[in-house]
Amino acid sequence: KLDVPQMENDEQQLSIYPNPCQDFVVLKHRADQHQLRIYNTMGQIVLEHKLSPTKEEKIQLQQLVTGIYIVEIEDSQHQLQRTKLMKW
Repeated sequence: KLDVPQMENDEQQLSIYPNPCQDFVVLKHRADQHQLRIYNTMGQIVLEHKLSPTKEEKIQLQQLVTGIYIVEIEDSQHQLQRTKLMKW
């Protein structure tokens, strides 16, 4: 079974699941995290999404092809968190 560890950090209060995903992911984040970017393996931004302060969002990924992606979350201090995401 191929599995990617779920991104979760109690101190940072961030999680993305399911991973691997198919059509969507659920993103739980801090209220000060406001920007989501997803990059393909060539470093191109394939999805950009402004996060709401609700701290939990369902992000639709049907437009992405099967593959491995880098998810980047930016907070109000311009600090970045990144993790890998697999879409099948």
